[in-house]
Amino acid sequence: MLKDIKWKSILISALYIAAGLLLVIYPKASADVICDVLGIACIAAGIINIASYFAMDLDHSLMRNDFVIGVMFIMVGALILYKKSLVFELVPFLLGAVITASGFMKLQDGIDAKRMGFQSTSSIYIWLAIVSIILGIVIMFMLPADTATVTIFTLIGIGLIYSGATDLYSTVYLSAKIKKFRKAVEQTAKAAVNGVYNGETGAPENNAAGSTAPDNTADPKA
Repeated sequence: MLKDIKWKSILISALYIAAGLLLVIYPKASADVICDVLGIACIAAGIINIASYFAMDLDHSLMRNDFVIGVMFIMVGALILYKKSLVFELVPFLLGAVITASGFMKLQDGIDAKRMGFQSTSSIYIWLAIVSIILGIVIMFMLPADTATVTIFTLIGIGLIYSGATDLYSTVYLSAKIKKFRKAVEQTAKAAVNGVYNGETGAPENNAAGSTAPDNTADPKA
C-alpha cells in the first residue's frame, strides 16, 4: 500500500513540476494552450488516482477516496478543455487552490512525522507547508486586478514547481521515515511477543522440575 501511494504521489508531483515549467517558460502562451495543458494534466492526475485505487489490495483500498478523487480530477480536466473561455478567468483561483491544498498535505505529513517521533523532520514539513499555503492564498485572493497575465502565470508556474518539488521531497523522505518507524514497531512487538512466550513456557518448566525433584531423590529409609 505504501509503495502504491508513494509512486502515485511521485507521478502527481512530476505533473505539477511539468505544468509549472511550461507556465514559467511560456507565460505568454494563448489561453487555449494553457487550458489544454492544465486540462490534460488534471485528466492524467485523475487516471493515476483511479489506477492506484484498482492496483491496491482490497483491505488497503477500503475507506480510501482515490477513485472519487480521480473521477473529480477527470471531470475538472474535461471542464477546462470544454469551457476554456470560462475557465481561463478561474485558472489563478483553481491553481492557487491546488497549491494551498498541497501545503495542507505537507502540514499533515509534518503532523504524522511528529507523531512518529521525528521532531526535526516535522519542523521542516511545517515550514514547507506554510510557504505553500501562503503562496496559494496570495494567488487566489491577493493579486491586484490589473496584474499582467504574464506575471500571473509566471507566479502560478513558480508555485506549481515549488509544490511539486516539495511534495516529491516529502513523499520520498517521509516514506523512508515511515518504513523505519514500522520496522521499529514490528521489532518492538516481536520482542514483546517473544518475552511473553518465554515467560509462559518457562514457568511450567520450573514447576515441573520442582515437582519431579523428590521422585529422583533416593529414599534414605529404603
